[in-house]
Amino acid sequence: RRFWVVVLFAGLLFHRSFLAVALVLVVGTALAWRARWFDRRGWTLAAAATLVAALGQAAVGPAVERVYGAKIASPPFVLARMVEGSVVPAYLADACPTTPYSLCRLRSHLPMDHQRFLWAIGPQGAYNTLTLRDRQAIGAEAGTIIVRAVAARPFAAVAEALRYTGEQLVFAGMDDFTQRVPTKWRIDPALRPAMAAYPASGIMAGDFLLNAVSRITLTLYLAALAGLVASAAVLARPDWIGRRRVAPPHRDRLAAVAILVTGLVVNAAVSGTLSGLQDRYAGRVAWLASLAVAALVAEVVTTTRRLATRAA
Repeated sequence: RRFWVVVLFAGLLFHRSFLAVALVLVVGTALAWRARWFDRRGWTLAAAATLVAALGQAAVGPAVERVYGAKIASPPFVLARMVEGSVVPAYLADACPTTPYSLCRLRSHLPMDHQRFLWAIGPQGAYNTLTLRDRQAIGAEAGTIIVRAVAARPFAAVAEALRYTGEQLVFAGMDDFTQRVPTKWRIDPALRPAMAAYPASGIMAGDFLLNAVSRITLTLYLAALAGLVASAAVLARPDWIGRRRVAPPHRDRLAAVAILVTGLVVNAAVSGTLSGLQDRYAGRVAWLASLAVAALVAEVVTTTRRLATRAA
């Protein structure tokens, strides 16, 4: 238990998407506080780790400003994700004539792929071509633009979020490494030889082991999702394969599997909607799907055999 708490806390500090997933799960599972299977001690530890990590994430900006004397220019990931769809571009088309957002200067480029919006340079770029002051201004107004755009077109925003969630849910792997470093980036001198050799490396050439690992990950992950769907169908209609041969799992085990599946969906919703479609976002939790289906099948088989033995 201590090991998992430490791992959880480290993950929550490392990436904001982990923190967002944890916040949703901690708040959502609190609704089952009175359930007999609910582990209150485990939930309390997870909630405490989430709270401390949230405070730690919130302290990053002030700490950077105190050390360097300037506000951090954090990329507007959620805004970048939404300029890829129709909600934010449509809102800007209506608002820019009367509201002088800094983002309005990029309106002619929208809609645009979120990766290109954030990182591309030159004529094809957008956010990454602006000055630091302009990027800070867009970061400061991003929240307001998102809220007002969603309020103006709530159904379209929900439809986009559901589509992004579904795409991320079935897209898993570890092949997100073939990235090039723009020549304008300032690289630490000690890293320049490695960066110069990177384009000719195996990972860029496509023969690195992670490419095969990524394909295996996706195959196993999709197989596990199919197994969960099949298991749910069997539990809902056991007469499809013989009512007497299938026994329902224990409620505690079923609750554990339900939480794992919920975690997969929440991870897809948070990552796909707030950040972007990346195979690593589902790849990092793909093993949970295999764990869930293995636990569910093992429980059903064990319970069915136990009942058959008693009947005999």
